[in-house]
Amino acid sequence: MRYAILIAGLLCSSAFAAEPTSSAATPAASAKLDCVQPEFPGAKAKPAKIEAFNKLYQAYGDCVNAFIQSQNAIVAAAEAQRKLELEKANAAIDAGNAATAAYKEYAARIELASKGK
Repeated sequence: MRYAILIAGLLCSSAFAAEPTSSAATPAASAKLDCVQPEFPGAKAKPAKIEAFNKLYQAYGDCVNAFIQSQNAIVAAAEAQRKLELEKANAAIDAGNAATAAYKEYAARIELASKGK
């Protein structure tokens, strides 16, 4: 009878050892900043060139800020997905623990019954 319980235990534990079926996506290639840095005309440049540079410099700053915002959005989405996956994993752990406890309780009852108690 003990062998039957041992075999049942091994069969039950192998179900928990099955490989998870995860749809984890591979990380995307790193994003690259493609904003164009304007060439500084020099401190002694004519006012028209400095004014043109200032506009290009502002556009460059806006481009960098937009890039940063897009990267922050990617991070936020990844964090939300990570939280969901962690909740799923915790639920699976809880279910596995409950199944293990139920199995142990059942095996203990079988053990007692086999001894005639």
